[in-house]
Amino acid sequence: MIGETAVVFAQVPLLKAQLEELKRRTGKTTTKDALQTAVTYYLRCPPIERPESERAGWKETEKKGDEEMNWWWSPSEREGM
Repeated sequence: MIGETAVVFAQVPLLKAQLEELKRRTGKTTTKDALQTAVTYYLRCPPIERPESERAGWKETEKKGDEEMNWWWSPSEREGM
């Protein structure tokens, strides 16, 4: 069983532009530091309640003709399409 003080290593795919923007916004130069700063900040912020109507349309994968579009790696890409 993992305790509350156990350290875990997590990975997430990001677009290079997203990572560079995260580094710029956090003022950090390394990926590790920028991600740690962002996670710490996010966990300390109060949650934002979104209306059910905004959440209802969100899916990890979406079929579009014969092509399957995967949104799990970049939600911002979904908004642009």
